[in-house]
Amino acid sequence: MRTTSIALIVGLALASPAAAQRGRASKPSPMSERVRELAQGHLAALELSGDFGATQQALGDLLDRTIRYSTDKELDAIVQAYAPLLLVAQLAQADRKTQGELFPVLLENEELAWTLALLVDPEHDDVAGVYRTLAQLIDAHGVKKVAVFDNLAAAISVVHDGPYEIQIDENTAQAMEAADIFAYYAGHIREFANDLTRMPAELLVYVVDTTESTEQMEWALSQYKRDVNLGNRFFEIDYDEAYYRDPKAHPKALTESGEFTLQAIKTYGGVTSDQVYFAMSVGKAKGIPSAYVIARGSQFQHVWLGFFEMRGRSAKWNFDSGRYDAYEGIRGDFIDPQTRQQRPDSELGLLAEDVLKDEAQRRIAVSACSAAARLGAQRAMRGYAVPKAPPDGVTKTSRFKPRTHAVDDQLALLEAGLRLRPGYVDGWQVLIDVAERQELEIKQMDQWARVIDRLCGKKYPDFMVEVLSPMFRSVVDTQDQTRLWGWLFDRLRQRPDLASEVLMNQGELMRRAGDPEAAWGAYMEVVNRFANHGTSVVGALTAAESMVRDEKGSTPETVRRDIIPMYERAWREIDRPRQMAGAFRTYSNWYRVGFRLAELWREIGEDSRAQGISARLGSRKDDVFDD
Repeated sequence: MRTTSIALIVGLALASPAAAQRGRASKPSPMSERVRELAQGHLAALELSGDFGATQQALGDLLDRTIRYSTDKELDAIVQAYAPLLLVAQLAQADRKTQGELFPVLLENEELAWTLALLVDPEHDDVAGVYRTLAQLIDAHGVKKVAVFDNLAAAISVVHDGPYEIQIDENTAQAMEAADIFAYYAGHIREFANDLTRMPAELLVYVVDTTESTEQMEWALSQYKRDVNLGNRFFEIDYDEAYYRDPKAHPKALTESGEFTLQAIKTYGGVTSDQVYFAMSVGKAKGIPSAYVIARGSQFQHVWLGFFEMRGRSAKWNFDSGRYDAYEGIRGDFIDPQTRQQRPDSELGLLAEDVLKDEAQRRIAVSACSAAARLGAQRAMRGYAVPKAPPDGVTKTSRFKPRTHAVDDQLALLEAGLRLRPGYVDGWQVLIDVAERQELEIKQMDQWARVIDRLCGKKYPDFMVEVLSPMFRSVVDTQDQTRLWGWLFDRLRQRPDLASEVLMNQGELMRRAGDPEAAWGAYMEVVNRFANHGTSVVGALTAAESMVRDEKGSTPETVRRDIIPMYERAWREIDRPRQMAGAFRTYSNWYRVGFRLAELWREIGEDSRAQGISARLGSRKDDVFDD
């Protein structure tokens, strides 16, 4: 490992060009400055010894003492211990060559070091691959340029820590080399719809996951220079209706062409997945974060587009412009390009808030929430030795009460972090974990329901439901859980699709509690009130049918008298899809309920009735085709 002078390490406070572009934090607290000095001393020792294990242990002790002895006005001190600890722990997983090349560079370029360290997901990222990719970027473009575009470099490093590709039906799109991706974005920085130098790395992840070539992206950038509404790109791709009608007789023209590029899709058209891929990839070429969204629980190719919009001081994710009308009210999951996992699209909506937050504020929030998670882990550890003194050189009065790892202290620290950055999804997961371990008292559950309602409920009610649902389900007492669901239902009067989900949870609770009458009432309320809002009506009918069969059996008489009429009433109330090709009709509540109704008639031997319903489901005479 190459040597780095102590003067250089002590000089880490110097702002990089990227830091100057994004602004600096307010004046640090005295405790923050002292913790910083101590952390720098440990880094200097690592430079001399090369002992990553010992340095991790020393920084871990410093972090624990900082967490325990800092106040809510000194949360910036936690960052000064947490970020260096992450950096050292992650570099310890890299090979020696990468360590030797990167350690002095990262010490000299703190913004780059901390941005990357705080972005890495140790559970899903190939950490060694992340730092290997960063080393490749530096080798190809130089330290100075990579440091200027630190957020961009960090995002590329975590997404392209290994080969990256996306599967779109039968076609595969493969990303080019990480260094080439960096060259494209850095080289066209003034031509993009958004200022990528100010965009958080967490959001840039949804830009740099491009799987198109430089040539194709430059074509898209020049072709769609002024239009930032990616929904327009989605609908300009012709739907391959011939392929949908008879794929054996009419193979997909796009696939038959032997090309899967933006220009090929524009020329040959495709199906919904190709339309989404085209619009998404054009967005990435223009510096617009975009995502491929999949209908939750869908067994069909039911996908749509999500993309980021920034107007003045307003930022949001748009999930409406790049989807067909029949998909409205259906919740989706997106493919996270960093982790390759499916996650609720409500998390993307919340991520838009990060653009409006100062970089230093985001880091303090992440560190505080992570510190809260650390307190919870320590509570579960047998024989954990609680620090008895603050960091060396930090003095506290005799009246000062250090934080403990009790639930109250953990939650107070967590709330302090989330108030700074309500869009930090991993912070809310800490709360869910506490609830699912049944460590929350009902009073605390009530308090946190109100906290998330204040911070997220008005703008992001779907995310509020994502957080509160597992928390409420963890409540053992049926009466308390029923009250909580009722409170949430009242908060969702403007979102009937979400309100119907709450009713479904209430129905399941009542079934488990042995109250079939109350469960039936919840399911029927979904059927009667929310048949055209979201997809819960299908689940409600399925649950109600199951209850009937459990109670009365599955005789033809029961099916004819008690189950079929229920489906028929619902089917009459559900709006028939309009202005869509047959390819999309099958995803609708109208089709799914009608299909089940036809199955029920067949079950009791009434094939002619089943065929009549199937004919209506398959009829195309009323269709108005989009293409």
